[in-house]
This record gives sequence, structure tokens and C-alpha cells, in this order.
Amino acid sequence: MTFKVIKQQWTPDGMDCEHPLCERLHKPFHKRNGQSWFCTKPSGVRTEWQIIDDETGERLETEYGYYCWDLKRDAVEALRRHQAQGGTQ
Repeated sequence: MTFKVIKQQWTPDGMDCEHPLCERLHKPFHKRNGQSWFCTKPSGVRTEWQIIDDETGERLETEYGYYCWDLKRDAVEALRRHQAQGGTQ
């Protein structure tokens, strides 16, 4: 089996703001909902790296399940470790 590391980009929809300084920096985007408020600032594009089977197009499943990595180097290292352990699936 051959694997490749691919980049997946997506935009979160309907998620609460995760910015640690949201209350201070996103004030123009705050909207009231009764007694509470929420942030309406659009989320940026998220990038994840996945390991895909080149032949079937399926994601690599390890003993820990399916994974996505934030950095390409981490996904490449995980693939290298998986192959060094003799893992095929």
C-alpha cells in the first residue's frame, strides 16, 4: 500500500468563537441574544493534513483511530512511524 499526505481546507460553520481575546478584540462583531451575547465574526479557513491511501482514497486508520494533523511535518512523521512499524492498515 502506498500513502500520501494531503491538505484539507474547510471553513467552520456555526462554531462559537475560540479566539482567546474575543471579548476585547471582536467587540464590533458581538450580538445580543437575550441576556447573553455571541460573536458573529466569520471564521477563517482551517487547514488539516491527512494521510490517505493512494489506491482506495481512504484515510489511514491507526490503533488510535483516524487523525488529522495541524502541520504537514507532523503528518509526514506519523506516516513514517506507521511504515517503520510495518503497518499497512
